Parts: sequence; C-alpha cells; structure tokens
Amino acid sequence: MMKKKIISMVLVLTMASNPFVGLAPFYVAMDKGFFKDCGLDFSMVDFDDSSASCSALLAGKVDLAYTTLDAAIIAESQYDEDMLDVTAIVDESAGADGILVKNDINSIADLKGKKVGVSINQTSHYLLMQALETAGLTDADVDLVNMTSSDAGVSFISGDLDAAVTWEPYLSNAVEQGVGKLIFSSKDAPVSILIKELLRSQWNRHNYWQKNNSRIRLLLTDIVV
Repeated sequence: MMKKKIISMVLVLTMASNPFVGLAPFYVAMDKGFFKDCGLDFSMVDFDDSSASCSALLAGKVDLAYTTLDAAIIAESQYDEDMLDVTAIVDESAGADGILVKNDINSIADLKGKKVGVSINQTSHYLLMQALETAGLTDADVDLVNMTSSDAGVSFISGDLDAAVTWEPYLSNAVEQGVGKLIFSSKDAPVSILIKELLRSQWNRHNYWQKNNSRIRLLLTDIVV
C-alpha cells in the first residue's frame, strides 16, 4: 500500500488530457484521494488530441499535459528555445492503439481505396503509415478522413467508415459488437513512438512548481507510474 506523503502547501495542478484508457491510473488516484493526500489539488481537462493538449500547455492554460512524444516534438519545434520539460514517461502503447476494419476486409492490402478515419499528422496517422508500409502501400493509396481518434472509433462503429485508427475502448467495443475486427495495433508496429509522457512548460503559472520541481515529479511518478 502506498505510503502517504504530505506537502505542507496545497498546490493546484491542472493536466491536459484526451480520452484514452491509459489515463485510468489518474482517475483511480483521484477517486482514492491519493493526490489530495499528497497536497495536490489535481484535475484534468480533456482535449480532442495530443496537439491540442500541448497547445493548451504552451498557452499557460494548464500546468501539465499527458501527451505523446511526437506531439511534444512538433509543439516545441515552433520555438527557438526549449519550452517543454518531460516530467515522467508514463506509458507505452502495446496494443491499446490500433486499426479497425470491416469484417470483409482481410488484409492491410485490402485497405487500398477504402475510407479510413484517422487523425492526420498525429500518432494515429503514423501508426497507419506503418501498417500500410507492410503491404507496400502509402497513405495516398487510401481515402483519408481527418477526425480525432475518438470520433474515428464512434464513426466506425456507426458504419460510416471502412476502417478507423483509434484506441481503447473503441477497439474492444467494435469487436464485441461484431461490427469489425482489429487488423493492426501498436503491438504489431515495428517502430513505436506511442509513448505517453507528462510534460510541463517553462511558462508554468505556478512559481511553486519551479521551486519544488523534483518533489512534485517524485510524487506524480509514485502515484501513477
């Protein structure tokens, strides 16, 4: 059982996130009062994708962002100096992200000319390109429909797409409902950048963060990693 650690000063921390099963530890920690026990008034704000989370962080609207490595690199590339710090590596997708296809599609090659819902220029897009490469295809060989990963999952289950690059719980829901099957996942990816990390901005609103960075980093990793 985790030993409670008390911080004398309560710190308000807001984290940008997006709908993803990997966030379960944060919800459990909030429900069990772990953050409160550690002196953290912690909350999460949902955004459509990782890029939006990074933008909110850089704009000073939140204190942390739960995002992917590629989104962090793209966001920081807009600046001449380092603006983001990695606070903790939290998770690596090993099957929680994947490609759903209709039941009559039996291979990656069968995706040629098909309508695929994917968040363009996001991690999901990269996963799709890796899958297509295994069949000698590129994203130019399919009909890309730009949408968030969550919307792609919903649209696929509704029957509006031939395939969708999405994540849990949409992967399991589609299979359980019999509307499609999982043909490729992050577990199959030859190279994975589907690493979830906690970022903080150099433009953080709380001076307390700068003064106690190592202490807060330890608390967060103790609770959720």
